[in-house]
Amino acid sequence: MSGWRSAPGIALTLEALVDLQAGQGAMPRQRPMARRAGVMASRHPGSGMDLREIRAYVPGDDPRRMDPSASARTGVPHVRALHEDRDDITLLIADLRGPMLWGTGDALRSVRGARHLAGLGWQAVARQG
Repeated sequence: MSGWRSAPGIALTLEALVDLQAGQGAMPRQRPMARRAGVMASRHPGSGMDLREIRAYVPGDDPRRMDPSASARTGVPHVRALHEDRDDITLLIADLRGPMLWGTGDALRSVRGARHLAGLGWQAVARQG
């Protein structure tokens, strides 16, 4: 009688969720939405809007970051350094109420949901979220 309770689609162990990490190593490449340039989303959202510091210009700095007011005040070119927007928050919520405790095929809905959430969590860990 206890054999059905330990079946792979009914019982889920911590080891099974940790084993899902091996399949989440490399992020899949995103396909462009269209063939035209400029339609694909950039990987990083940008350099941000919060000012970190204003410092003297060093060859190799982006000239678009020049600060005209600081440069005019001192007579020496200055650039603005901004904080980068790198917030990557992933919230995983599992619904384990009664309707999730049934299923067809090879697993209960709750087990499939837990596997999916574990995969999303490992993807967030891989991208340092």
